[in-house]
Amino acid sequence: MVAIQAHAQVCTPDIARFPNDGFYTCHPNDPGKLPDALLNSPYTCVITLNIPTDTTISGLGTFNIDSVTLDRIPEPVTGLFKGLTYSAEPSNFRFPGGTKNCIIISGTPTDKSELGFSTVTLRLKAYFNGLPAPREESFPFRLASTLGKETLADTEGKMRIWPVPATQTLNVAMPVQTHSDTHFQIFNITGKKVMDVHQLVATSGTELDISGLTTGLYILKATTPKGVSAARFTVGQH
Repeated sequence: MVAIQAHAQVCTPDIARFPNDGFYTCHPNDPGKLPDALLNSPYTCVITLNIPTDTTISGLGTFNIDSVTLDRIPEPVTGLFKGLTYSAEPSNFRFPGGTKNCIIISGTPTDKSELGFSTVTLRLKAYFNGLPAPREESFPFRLASTLGKETLADTEGKMRIWPVPATQTLNVAMPVQTHSDTHFQIFNITGKKVMDVHQLVATSGTELDISGLTTGLYILKATTPKGVSAARFTVGQH
């Protein structure tokens, strides 16, 4: 009898978006930095690592790249906020030349004292024709308490949303006039607007179709004749 050990892939490099050699984050606008993390909210970002087959060094010529690895001494990844961890595909953190790989950063940052900016640095060691050479890749990173200028805190509890997490639909209730026209906007964790709709809301509430949203954390902003409310919600697996 032969035993087969399965390996669950922890992340997938985004080669459709990033086909060229280099290191790229999941940021929708600037793959040279990490999307903001939100305090006390789940965070996930995949960094795509496309390792070239060779490199040219001025005055020395062209060298084959055997592999690039995370240098585990003293610390391979620095600058992460408390509550965040990292893993990679392949899991041994060895990325051969000419391959597409990834590192995933995930977890929930919980330390309020860390609000602000950091720099996440990958400490790497590249092997050229068998000889090691250290190098670093750095990405600006921010821990925020809100998701940018477009988000507002529903401090007065004007809006209720359920279920949590939501999947196909999101129920919304708020103190409005019967059949009041409400402007709903939804923002993702980077502050990008992903939904914009006007909808009549009865006093009993309304239902929003969110089937087009992927798994993650969002902010719902609702503008009515009485003012503006906002609340966080999570979309689960469909």
